[in-house]
Amino acid sequence: MAHRRRTTPQKSDKVTGSAPNLPTDSSIAPPFTAFRKEKEPGVTCIGIRAKSAIIAQRMEGNELKRVNQSEIAKASGVSISTVSRVLSRAPGISEPVREKVMSIAREMGYKVQLPGMVRGTELSRVVLFVGPLRTPTGLSLVYNSILAGIRNTAESSGIAVTFALQDGEGNLPKHILSEPGAGFLFLGIDPEPAVLRAIRARNVPIVLVNGIDPDMIVDAVSPANFSGGRLAAWHLAEKGHHKIVQLTHEQRWTLRRRSEGFAFGLREFACGADTAVKTVELDHLDEDSVFRTAKQWLRHLEEGYSAIFCGNDLVGLATLQALKAHGYSVPRDIAVVGFDDLPVAEMSDPALTTVNIDWEAIGAEAMRLATQRQADFDAPPRQIQLGARLVVRRST
Repeated sequence: MAHRRRTTPQKSDKVTGSAPNLPTDSSIAPPFTAFRKEKEPGVTCIGIRAKSAIIAQRMEGNELKRVNQSEIAKASGVSISTVSRVLSRAPGISEPVREKVMSIAREMGYKVQLPGMVRGTELSRVVLFVGPLRTPTGLSLVYNSILAGIRNTAESSGIAVTFALQDGEGNLPKHILSEPGAGFLFLGIDPEPAVLRAIRARNVPIVLVNGIDPDMIVDAVSPANFSGGRLAAWHLAEKGHHKIVQLTHEQRWTLRRRSEGFAFGLREFACGADTAVKTVELDHLDEDSVFRTAKQWLRHLEEGYSAIFCGNDLVGLATLQALKAHGYSVPRDIAVVGFDDLPVAEMSDPALTTVNIDWEAIGAEAMRLATQRQADFDAPPRQIQLGARLVVRRST
């Protein structure tokens, strides 16, 4: 019997998002800014005085020097990051703020890029490094969605996308690094910090796609893995599961955060009950690793573990098949939760409960980060996380 919670996330028939009492580490919410509404006394006049003073300071003879984003921010009464997001047309900015910043930027002489147009000094090409190419089927499906987001966003802005490979030692082709106007996207690759610093020193936009840079050297975008794992733990705890097997592969930072969020959430939502997470480290997040280690993780089920949290949907689907082959009924005997929400997840028997990620949006955000970096190399590195949601199906 599940222990009652004081507050619980709201659920729908199929999809459960993170609830008001479950704050996530997602960055999709609009950022807080210093912008004040025009109806407040004196704000408009202050903006005009600041703008006029800056323009006067930047005049040398009859020539107007180039305006930077910090000056636009000062004149607009907003943060530099808000100006950067407005000029790159990133989501999450209210229309009044967007219109005010754009208007002031034009009046100050900033050449605002129109949708679908690329200025000569802007990003003209990105080089996409994907690795490794010999990936499991599930990962290929994720990559295809990310690539669609990258390609569609790039095409709408007139930016070319080309493909390149690292050599056997993980080095980047020097002739590509030396080309002007190119940015670099690393999909499923975690370059060494020394490599990132060397590229960053050349003022080249770099974005880790579906990655995390713990050293904060370059920009990165990934799912809210910690929160996604936490949502999965909440769901299983609500179902009365407190001893859970975790099948994962923690080689990458993104997967570690997923596991950490799950362990944290299980402790948080168990309401004082004893909890245990038995982690089985797989060689890879694929079906072969699940079947190879079946004897190991099936043994834990005999010790009273009643649910399995899988590192991705492919592992979840293989787990369902292995459980059925060994006489277990899902979810009567064992509950199973996956991660990613691949199209095949709802076609399994039973349909797999999982955590949904908008992978195409991650690809699109990677392109936005690259164009923002090209416009402002001095801004702090951005680590963007896009939200996750729980999709409840019959496996739990």
